[in-house]
Amino acid sequence: GWTLIHPVSANANPSGTVTDDAFETIGGMILDAAKRQGPIDGVLFHLHGAMVTESHEDGEGELLERLRGILGPNVPIVVTLDLHANVTQKMAYNASALIAFRTYPHIDMYERAWQGAELLEDAMQGKTRPKTIIARRPMLHGLDWGRTQEGPMAELIARGETLEHAGEALAVSICAGFALANIRDVGPSVTVTYDEMGGVGTGPPPQEIAETFMDHAWETRAYTTVHMLSVAQAVARAREGQKGDQPLVIADFTDNPGGGGYGDATAFLKGLVEAGVEGVAFHAICDPQAVQDGIRARIGATATLTLGGK
Repeated sequence: GWTLIHPVSANANPSGTVTDDAFETIGGMILDAAKRQGPIDGVLFHLHGAMVTESHEDGEGELLERLRGILGPNVPIVVTLDLHANVTQKMAYNASALIAFRTYPHIDMYERAWQGAELLEDAMQGKTRPKTIIARRPMLHGLDWGRTQEGPMAELIARGETLEHAGEALAVSICAGFALANIRDVGPSVTVTYDEMGGVGTGPPPQEIAETFMDHAWETRAYTTVHMLSVAQAVARAREGQKGDQPLVIADFTDNPGGGGYGDATAFLKGLVEAGVEGVAFHAICDPQAVQDGIRARIGATATLTLGGK
């Protein structure tokens, strides 16, 4: 029964800072639709949660604040987030509900979208009045970088779902944060969305729930299933090769373009070459200049060029 207004769908791979031009243009499409196609009964937003623009460390918070200014305080705004969102007070204040993914790798976007849509429907019908609070700690990272198979992240997600099913909260979201973002409000967070009309349970207050969850995140901050190898160790592992019928994949965590790296580091490649490791495919080094040098040398020629590290 909804009449949908769909101003824009846009995404980018994790990379550098979003330009003001991109933010104002794409965000403007959403804000203009809210101004011109009203009245708006409710908003369902699918955001990432760790956007940084040239002018705003908290891109999503800025967008939500502007939208809230247009729609006023009573229109419900429901937002789904990546569980690696850096959630801020501004985001929690301006969104009625925040619903984070619960799987890593992320395979529950569909389920979270439906959860958000159902929550929004109840709010538009006046059955609930969702409000969201947030708890944080001075942590760059924790919750095992967001891994949901086991450990503290999985434990908190399960506890949050129990509260939801028991009617003690409309939504409980645990975000591991994106530690590589160089902003003030970086790191893990817990948000609890509850019914301001008093229709949620008789358990602890929402803020107490969030603080208790964040206490657990703080206490388990050293827990990790991620153990880095040195170049020498990685080369030795590559020499051992695959075990069984599965391929061996070694990723260079330190040069991940998704975390702001340039994709042209050569330390691991140098280690493989010097150790004479064979039967290895190496992918990839981003070096347009080396490509052009190779083209000029022509196919079949022998040439010397500088690769990577630029």
